[in-house]
Amino acid sequence: MLVGARVSGVYKIYPFTCSCGKPVLVWCDMETDGGGWTVFLSRQQQNVQLDFNRTWDHYKAGFGSPYSEYYLGNEVLHQMTYSRAYAIRLDVGLASGGYDFATYKKFKVNSEDKG
Repeated sequence: MLVGARVSGVYKIYPFTCSCGKPVLVWCDMETDGGGWTVFLSRQQQNVQLDFNRTWDHYKAGFGSPYSEYYLGNEVLHQMTYSRAYAIRLDVGLASGGYDFATYKKFKVNSEDKG
């Protein structure tokens, strides 16, 4: 994410500590609850829904597009969160049409080998 960015949208991040420097596109929410949130899962009402019934390997690697529906991927989440404490905010759409959310101050995704 660009330092000082204030507009929600797709940003390029570099979560991997290896020398490969592989960039990852993510949706950043700069408005909700003060902004600065990386969206790791997005479902939207649209004509053709992205199929989220997938294998573990798909969830490890991530799938979809941050421009619409996507899951960032367990490996990217691990790379982003393993070295320091992060907060997580979960926003959930309700069948009634409303929504609810919860915020947790400590969030971390361990590596696959640590379970």
